[in-house]
Amino acid sequence: MMNKKTSLTLRKGKIIFNTKIIKTANTILLNEIFSNFYPYTIITQDDHTKTYYGYSPHFRELKSEEKIPRYEILFDQYKDTVTFSTMKELVD
Repeated sequence: MMNKKTSLTLRKGKIIFNTKIIKTANTILLNEIFSNFYPYTIITQDDHTKTYYGYSPHFRELKSEEKIPRYEILFDQYKDTVTFSTMKELVD
């Protein structure tokens, strides 16, 4: 997790969403996503895919000039309860 001296703005990442997930997600899931990930740019790839660029305390700190990595959000689900688990960095 982030320490007090680390700026959230150094913890950039991108997450690729299928637009159906965002449009059909309930408020519990949306809250779990966007309370852990703060988008600053959304780019439409096609009719079904959007790339969200944002900040998260769960992303690793980037060095200057480093390419923004892609992450996957993982959740735990039990019956009707969904909770954030972790962010996993993916290799492009």
